[in-house]
Amino acid sequence: MLNATVKEFSKAWWSEVYNRIIGAAVFIDDATAECLHWDGGLFNLLSSGAVEVKSLSPFEPSAVEVVHIPIFTISPTNVIFLTPPYSKLYPSYEGKLIPESQSIDLHSLNNEERSSVRRFVSSLNSLFDSMNIKEDIFYMGTYSSISAGVLENSPVCIARRKNCSNPVSLILVDRTLDLCSVTSHNLESVLDKAMSVLPRFPGHSTDVCVDMSPLCEANVVNLIEDVQLCPGCLYHPNDESCVQTFDHMINKSQKEVMFDVYNKLSKIDVQRSPGPKALTKVTPQTIEKIVTATKGNYDLIEKHLGLLQQSLGVVQMLKSPVYAQCELLAGLEEQVMQNIVTSKESTSVLTQVWVKVLEASNVVTPEQCEGIAKKIMKRLKHISSMRKILVNYNSVLKPLESGSGSEYQGVLQQLLEDLVASDQPEIPDLKHRNEGLKDLLRSGLNILTSKKSRTAKRPLDNPLVILFVIGGVTAEECKQLHRAAIMSGVDAQFIIGSTKFVTPLEGMRDALQL
Repeated sequence: MLNATVKEFSKAWWSEVYNRIIGAAVFIDDATAECLHWDGGLFNLLSSGAVEVKSLSPFEPSAVEVVHIPIFTISPTNVIFLTPPYSKLYPSYEGKLIPESQSIDLHSLNNEERSSVRRFVSSLNSLFDSMNIKEDIFYMGTYSSISAGVLENSPVCIARRKNCSNPVSLILVDRTLDLCSVTSHNLESVLDKAMSVLPRFPGHSTDVCVDMSPLCEANVVNLIEDVQLCPGCLYHPNDESCVQTFDHMINKSQKEVMFDVYNKLSKIDVQRSPGPKALTKVTPQTIEKIVTATKGNYDLIEKHLGLLQQSLGVVQMLKSPVYAQCELLAGLEEQVMQNIVTSKESTSVLTQVWVKVLEASNVVTPEQCEGIAKKIMKRLKHISSMRKILVNYNSVLKPLESGSGSEYQGVLQQLLEDLVASDQPEIPDLKHRNEGLKDLLRSGLNILTSKKSRTAKRPLDNPLVILFVIGGVTAEECKQLHRAAIMSGVDAQFIIGSTKFVTPLEGMRDALQL
């Protein structure tokens, strides 16, 4: 068994921080502030003895003690972890999605990219050291192969594996191998919808801002810049009921989340609304009515602050004009997909779509529209060729069982299905970082002695599999992958990791470098 979980790893290192800040002024950057938010927030620092907490500044003239503490993970659920300091880490090579040379390694990257990979691997090594992990490394994609190589061959990592005993399979996957799911507006997860609609906390990559003015007398003009009323949020680590609701926002349907929120609100309802069993449908107005009834009742608000923030977040998401726009875009996506499936001129259809989009923006002349559309289409053609290096997973369109039409099946989903399949099919697209010279010598000796070589290592040979996507995942992807792993009945446990949760807009900007 593992000595610790990812969440326990984070809490252990935060405890180390809390022990060192008594009577100190604490300077903190955005990424660390986000990690702190998921561990309990600002009051954890103040209650531990910090006299002041400020934004990190290079202009503070004072003596400092430098201690390396690997704070880089947050755990939205027990089977998902993200790495906010690496939210900008993306499989690209000097801005290009495809490297100029096929034989690329760490030293082929520029200084900034090389430094990012090394810092990322160093953080993973710290995590694995705390969890007593000895990993077998698998990878899919060029960028993941570089990261896997550094993790495999770094002297620090080699020394750590010699002393650790928990066998774990680490699978690194490039996000650029499948951009369909992260750029689609056909969102099922409530958290994905909330992140697409509500404004993000400044400097944060995951949680969102909730307007708290319905609970008090403040009039908020700009939710982000308002100085009289701090925004609320969705995640509250010190409230188990709120942690459960946040988990539902990832793993349950919108209807189930609405009933969950209403059920919890009904216990504090001062107006005595109908019980959950008496309702067939919960609307945003139903929830909003209960929440606004607590306005000015600050004792009640303080006692149930987390629940009220989550409730307001769901209401504001569903009533936002941006939500209606996302629904419209989802419908347009379906129409474009149907045209692509039936039309031989799919590229021209997409070019026309981009021209229409640009005409509605700040681009003025038709020539500018056409030029930018062609530039974007060139980028999209590069994206379409990303899977040419794959054998089994070179397509994400799979024929329907009915025999008519096709449906989307992502690369990650195809990979997981093959991993848990009872017949254990070969997975040529998933490469294994072996033990190098030792394996070569062993295989050569087997040939000389006419012994049958060992069977190829498989991820499910170990009791825990960590599937880490470099470049972001959606909450819906995590739900589908985890559900598929459970339904398969395999003994191995799966943990999904990534650099961030990503929205369709962010996925498009990352891919197109907009």
